[in-house]
Amino acid sequence: MANCTDTEKKSWFDSPYPWLGYLFIYFFPWVFRAPTSTELIYTAFLIPAFLVIYLVGTRKKGADVLPFIASLIILTVIGSPVMLTSNVFAVYAAAMAGYIEDRRLAIWTLVVIVVITAGYGMFMGYGIPFIGPAVFFMSMTGGACIAGTQFRAKNEALKASQEEVRAMAVQVERERIARDMHDVLGHTLSLISVKSELAGKLVDHDPVRAKSEIEDIHSTARKALADVRATITGMKSHTLVSEIAAARQALSAADISLNFVNEQIELPSSLENAVAMVIREAVTNIVRHAGAERCTVKITGQGDDLLLSIEDDGCGKIKKEGNGLKGMRERIEALGGYLNIMSEEGTRIEAAIPLAEVRLS
Repeated sequence: MANCTDTEKKSWFDSPYPWLGYLFIYFFPWVFRAPTSTELIYTAFLIPAFLVIYLVGTRKKGADVLPFIASLIILTVIGSPVMLTSNVFAVYAAAMAGYIEDRRLAIWTLVVIVVITAGYGMFMGYGIPFIGPAVFFMSMTGGACIAGTQFRAKNEALKASQEEVRAMAVQVERERIARDMHDVLGHTLSLISVKSELAGKLVDHDPVRAKSEIEDIHSTARKALADVRATITGMKSHTLVSEIAAARQALSAADISLNFVNEQIELPSSLENAVAMVIREAVTNIVRHAGAERCTVKITGQGDDLLLSIEDDGCGKIKKEGNGLKGMRERIEALGGYLNIMSEEGTRIEAAIPLAEVRLS
């Protein structure tokens, strides 16, 4: 019958045309005897009518197929008194039930087709030669087409779901790269800016130290390039040791002292990386905007939570979260934690992350 499992025609073999070969059943009696004039007259009407109904009907979907199915049943009723093999039209009607995407409606349509065809055969007294093959082929063909359509619908839904997951993964990766690029470049450029300004002030009265600062700028720029490349490939892992060392260097260049308190809690790599990046962004903001003299970073444990606090004695009064603070919040919330920012006289950033949840993930 018609290829009910693929209503989107992609090639000749996926179209309704190959299944027209089953029309041979209609002409089968003529293999053994010559057709009568009545049979020829009926055939001249039935076959063209069938071709129009079938070829147009297989382009429809859902409930729009029902009128064409009913028309094929009518052809069966008209043709059966002259050609018992007209029951092949009912088999095509059963196959077209597969074009109904609503599973319940498709099954009930098939049941109605079988009942009407069998009941008509019994009413006319055609017996097993008509009723038996018709019911068997209608049930098998219609059931297979309906099952095929439902399978294809589920497969398409699965593909759509997979595409959605892939799109979400791409979006998440873009956001990760954006956060990391902001954190990496923001920190590094701030350090370079501070050291450049310092080198400019020292170049006249302390050339030796100015030269040292310029060498540090060169080294920092090369490290930043390596960090950017690693960040893009997603292979960069930031450790607390390296990040605190970088923070101390940046703060020192801006004449800000650092007090670092760490209870030496064992952290999963994903959490250590997130905490390191939060510290980097916070220190970058302090160097850029705070006008502070002191900065304190504390990493402690409280129950099953990791607590991180970063505090400075600068001007405070943060009124709006920029990309950096939003990125910090997103990192912490992605690990099931929360971030608070208090900014009056100085700024205090507090984060709490459930260690158990991080380890399980």
